[in-house]
Amino acid sequence: MLGGPDGLVTGAADRPTDAGDLVVLVHSTVAADDIRRWHAAFRPARIAVHDAAVAGGAAAARAGDLVLLVGGLADLDPATRGLLDAYAGLVLDAGPVGAGAVLKLAVNVMTYAQQAAAAAAWDLVADAGGDPALLLEAWRHTGQLGRLTEQYAGLLALPAEAVAGDLARLLATTAAIAHKDLDLAAGSVAHPVWRDLLTAIDGAVGRTLRLEG
Repeated sequence: MLGGPDGLVTGAADRPTDAGDLVVLVHSTVAADDIRRWHAAFRPARIAVHDAAVAGGAAAARAGDLVLLVGGLADLDPATRGLLDAYAGLVLDAGPVGAGAVLKLAVNVMTYAQQAAAAAAWDLVADAGGDPALLLEAWRHTGQLGRLTEQYAGLLALPAEAVAGDLARLLATTAAIAHKDLDLAAGSVAHPVWRDLLTAIDGAVGRTLRLEG
């Protein structure tokens, strides 16, 4: 999209010199190193690549209430900042270019870790012959049950035969995204303990999403 004969660099080459920078906002969850590399590589062509990672999901997008995690926010012109405010309920200055991508990975890691922990706890109770619904009740009473985990628990309560068809395909897509994110995170974190933990969560994605028995 950026390089190559049909990319933005070629297409933007004939812009007037007083046209200002062409700003590219990357909403995808990608490696911070890629964002930094693109930012540096395309600056000579007056193309400013910034990470503007998105969190919040489809409902927030429809409501214009997304969270944007932006790298290099202070360097964006007022018009671009106004564009971000038009479809986000919260714009966070994550730090320099690339920091927004790291922050989005961290947000996603927290989600996957919560889901994996909930699935392990659910199976622990069920394997002992207990009622996992009581686990939710205990979590709720002690203030440990967040909205995201409570929504996810609906999947845990489904019988195995219900994970089929469109639902199975949706979960398989979710699993592929989780594998990609966790692999990126494991390759970015410095301490080997966290790298091992992220790798373990990645290995448990199939069971966490009830795609594996």
